[in-house]
Amino acid sequence: MTSDILDESPSAIRARERRRAKRVARDERAERKRAAKNGFSNPANPRRSMTLTLVTGIFALYCLFPFAYLIINATKTQSDFTSTFGLWLGHTFALWDNITTVFTYEDGIFGRWLLNTLLYVIVGAGGATVLAIMGGYALAKFAFPGRKAVFAIVLGSISV
Repeated sequence: MTSDILDESPSAIRARERRRAKRVARDERAERKRAAKNGFSNPANPRRSMTLTLVTGIFALYCLFPFAYLIINATKTQSDFTSTFGLWLGHTFALWDNITTVFTYEDGIFGRWLLNTLLYVIVGAGGATVLAIMGGYALAKFAFPGRKAVFAIVLGSISV
């Protein structure tokens, strides 16, 4: 079989490739038609939904709103914070003064709090990730008594 393919002329190879491309195009058309008829999604050919795009955009704005509020109000002085609109800049830009005030408060206690938080995050999240990787590998690769029960417990705790 492979010797037949190697002995083909360039025109025969092109003709075979054209037939294959037509077959693929026909299969794709049939798949689109089936998906449209049955309502099943096709990841290779997603349908655009304006409603879903609009809902997703509104949800994204809703999630980003607190972040924007935080950034805008971090640039205000205390008097601007209480006297101006919350979603607009104040009369003076005081971001660097506010950052300096935070890091010099009580001899730099905020820096200590920040380092403690980073330590807990790195050790806690890093350790949990390493343990989860090891447990997942063991659960996937090794057959042991109670494997299905452990998998059910893990899935149950995640879904709750």
